[in-house]
Amino acid sequence: MAAMLRLAGIVVVGCMALAQTTGRVPTPASGETMDTVYLNHFFLTLDAESYQAIQAALFLRDEFAPFEQRTTVRQDTTYTGIYFYGAHTYFEFFEAGSGLGRMTGASGVAFGVEAAGASQRLKPRLEAALGAGVAVRPITRRTGDRDVDWFYMTAAAQPSPLLQTWVMEYREHFLDDWYSELKPTTRGITRTEILERYVAKIGEQDKRLQKLLEDVTEITLALPDAERHHLLKMCEAFGYHIRGETRCEGPGITFVFVAAKSEARGITAVKFSLRHAKPGQSRYRFGKTTLQFNADRTAVWTFND
Repeated sequence: MAAMLRLAGIVVVGCMALAQTTGRVPTPASGETMDTVYLNHFFLTLDAESYQAIQAALFLRDEFAPFEQRTTVRQDTTYTGIYFYGAHTYFEFFEAGSGLGRMTGASGVAFGVEAAGASQRLKPRLEAALGAGVAVRPITRRTGDRDVDWFYMTAAAQPSPLLQTWVMEYREHFLDDWYSELKPTTRGITRTEILERYVAKIGEQDKRLQKLLEDVTEITLALPDAERHHLLKMCEAFGYHIRGETRCEGPGITFVFVAAKSEARGITAVKFSLRHAKPGQSRYRFGKTTLQFNADRTAVWTFND
């Protein structure tokens, strides 16, 4: 048994190393390699009180993370939100009832791939898991007076507006076309390279490492059966480790599922890793949400307390 456990550990470490160097890992069943699917970002729709409290909080923009409020104009939609940027992942909040008219608790989980062509390679696996209707479509972003090719979105029909899920693959020339004069001048499609450019665009590059947020590491969701099963099937297609119907684990991210209640649906809590420990005050309240900093260089933001 001890030998088997040691061998399992070697396999896991080897798979993670392969993912980091090539962006591809072997699937457990066949040994064939597949593109690694990471968390790109999440979004959550908040009540007006919480949204406005977060938007106005100087601590969040000055100490917690690179921050901006922006309006994004695409060919298919326009929306306004507030954004917090980490090293590999980020997140956005929307205000319920405004813009796209989402209800409080409406959430989104965007996965990401970092190898060119991965979306098309992933599509058959998602079709096998979710059925026909998985589409890969290009998304643009208005920059000045033109539409810049931004990313490919791979998605299937969603069970309801409560949870949106999709996979992002940044377009090969996005960083060539979107504020290419900013430093760093990298031109890849990794999450890190994109976020470096986003942070440079808002003038926060020199302050980034001084701020607290590193990455999103765990998301807790309160979902009805249909939405939970949809997300679990996606995670299984990505090669994530599924633990019953309450937990799944992927590269750098864990999803925890709890029962949906009338007052708590969608994303209910998020755990973050921090770049450094938070001294002084450890608990902050923003509207109906609470951000708690822990001694182990993590923080947990709970919603609709």
